[in-house]
Amino acid sequence: MTTTFHNVEPDKQQRIIEAAMKHFAENGYKDASTNKIVKEAGIGKGMLFY
Repeated sequence: MTTTFHNVEPDKQQRIIEAAMKHFAENGYKDASTNKIVKEAGIGKGMLFY
């Protein structure tokens, strides 16, 4: 994890990790959708890339 990620609030970090892991497990890394991850994590797409 990057230093930037550690600057994000812990609850938001957890939501991002859980949503990403779920979508990677269901679809594989190649076919996971960033749009679905951000929607489930309740964050903006920019925050995911931040």
